[in-house]
Amino acid sequence: MRHSQPPDPVLKLREAAQHFLKVLDECAMLGLPISVPTVAPPRSKQQRTFLRLLVHKKGYGYKEIATIMKVSFHTVRTVARRLSERYEVKGRSGLVLLAQSMGLREG
Repeated sequence: MRHSQPPDPVLKLREAAQHFLKVLDECAMLGLPISVPTVAPPRSKQQRTFLRLLVHKKGYGYKEIATIMKVSFHTVRTVARRLSERYEVKGRSGLVLLAQSMGLREG
């Protein structure tokens, strides 16, 4: 079965990521220090918990996160939406990158 080509935005994102990794490699070869800016985690314990569960190695979905947090699925969606708006990210992958930039790693 043949896989179709990814949409243009995905292809552009992959190209940008490859370019970024190439630049990082070149900096490392030249001995230049590399620092990645971090974003301060949200003050809300509920938002921090949501982000930690989102990047968990088990790959929890929103329904599973809601069960673990003992809140409704709609609450989890609201937390995700508010974080997306506040930090100007889109979708689950944007939230995962956000959590990682805050220093939250897989559990």
